Amino acid sequence: MRKFARTLACAGAAAVLGLAFTPSPASATDSYHLSCDTTGATGDLEVQWSNGATSQPVVFSVSDALSDGHAVEIRIIGRNQVDTPLSWPWHKVTAGWGHGQSWASTATYSGGIYDIGLEVARYSGTGTIMNHCTSSLKDGI
Repeated sequence: MRKFARTLACAGAAAVLGLAFTPSPASATDSYHLSCDTTGATGDLEVQWSNGATSQPVVFSVSDALSDGHAVEIRIIGRNQVDTPLSWPWHKVTAGWGHGQSWASTATYSGGIYDIGLEVARYSGTGTIMNHCTSSLKDGI
């Protein structure tokens, strides 16, 4: 599974930080890219993150990476202030291998979003998750 990389513009230079990064609650809105891969599916998330904000602008995509006749899906996941899991609706691609789709939206939660990430899954014909992956800013989802 590919983990996320955070690109931070600072004094005209970019620095890539590894998996140990945890955003500061006092930080301003920053842009992050997260991704995860599972057998047959790959997904990406771009988020304009501000810890504890009630709405987070997101752009996310999923691609079918296996010619197996199974649909792939993606959803935004997160945690609230007391670490309770949050999730938003699944978005599905059924066009088959080599196809994908992107969505632009806003993740909202009135109590504030304190972690955000993505979940990517491959589904059987009966709607059962065959396999999945997750990735989040704090990587605790």
